[in-house]
Amino acid sequence: MKNVKTMSKLMIFALILGIHAIYSTDSFASIKGNIIGSENIVDVADAITSLRICSGINLNPNDNSDLNEDNMIGLEEAIFALQVASGIKEQAVFGQLQQLLDDSVKNSKVPGAVLQIRTPSVQWVGAAGLSSVRNQIPMKTSDLLRIASMTKVFVSTVVLSLHEKGKLNIESSIQTYLSKEIVEKLSYQDQDIKIINLLNMTSGILDYVAIDAYNDDVEENPNRQTSWMPEELLEYVFNIYSDKYSADYEYFVSQGDIFEPGSAFKYSNTNYILLEMIVNKVSDHSLSAEIRRIISNPLELKNTFMEIHESREGGFGGLFVRGYRINEIGEIEDVTEINDALGLGDGGLISDAYGLADFLNAMFKEQTILSTRMLEQMTNFDPYGHHEDYGLGLSYMNTNFGAAWGHNGTSSGFQGDMFYLIEKELIFVLLTNCEDESIFDSLFNSSLNLLYQ
Repeated sequence: MKNVKTMSKLMIFALILGIHAIYSTDSFASIKGNIIGSENIVDVADAITSLRICSGINLNPNDNSDLNEDNMIGLEEAIFALQVASGIKEQAVFGQLQQLLDDSVKNSKVPGAVLQIRTPSVQWVGAAGLSSVRNQIPMKTSDLLRIASMTKVFVSTVVLSLHEKGKLNIESSIQTYLSKEIVEKLSYQDQDIKIINLLNMTSGILDYVAIDAYNDDVEENPNRQTSWMPEELLEYVFNIYSDKYSADYEYFVSQGDIFEPGSAFKYSNTNYILLEMIVNKVSDHSLSAEIRRIISNPLELKNTFMEIHESREGGFGGLFVRGYRINEIGEIEDVTEINDALGLGDGGLISDAYGLADFLNAMFKEQTILSTRMLEQMTNFDPYGHHEDYGLGLSYMNTNFGAAWGHNGTSSGFQGDMFYLIEKELIFVLLTNCEDESIFDSLFNSSLNLLYQ
């Protein structure tokens, strides 16, 4: 075993010398002189120094090179880092990632997509397909798309930040922050609903999206010009709750859509409509203003904004990419301008892939937005033992490459996913302009297999 280790170290050193000979004008002696001691062992300091000479890139020990933080660079790590530094790996991998994205879009009904991947050694973003089918406009890496329910991670972050500042308490009943009338109308057997129940989808409050009357109204007036208000959406829920002996109410109870708070898990967009109302009340500002104050401004996310409430010039309120769905005969149709409660706390943000990647990096890698204590609460998945992988506005996904935190989203012609892989320190952001077909699973696995093969 000792001979194998020695051979690996010699191979690392030989690779350093080989790439140095190709890409550097420094002398052989400058490399050789960087070996510390006479034991013929290449350690972290030696490899870092050699990488600097070979590439001119400033790499720090235990930052970009020592991926598993054991103060050693293994053979695989060193080869990969040297390939990236020299351009060999970067050029090959980037081209292969772009081909994977191109093929995924080509072999699906998704018109276009943007994919961004960041690791400690690689940062890549690519685009494929079309942002507008009618006008045949290519998708660009800088394009902005609706992020739908990925918005919930932003909203949860704002709520937890306000909790830290003493503006609210996530363990308090919602009746502390909402009117008595609203709370009574949403009550299930007079049980208290806490803010934390809204965050982790255990409130037992019916999802307004599941109500026929709401969907009928959207269908009758798809291009509604006025903004939807949170109170309007609650009225659909109140109407179901108004008669607890009605067939509709009993049906939703039997389906597990209405239940005692904390006794079960059910994903409900109504929870985040209520959270928006609570944020408005305790901060005396709009939810969009609080997202800007707590997240977007500090991180300089210039292309992440709330639709309608922060509309921009050009396109459809600042949205230039068209969104599509697949109709009954299998053809795509443009649904960009269908207003199905756009711009609210359950899924109203628009962003580019860069903004989402920067957000994930600040949240989970750099951890500069929330305290450690709040992050621990946010990532307390399935606290009630319901076998659901959901924390406070955050999903947990077990992958072949380790645990991942993030969220997906589907709304109004768009679909996407953003995840942070804890062990790999990898950020994966995929945005597409089709709500009915996902290319996430195949693209996620194939791209990560490529990076870690």
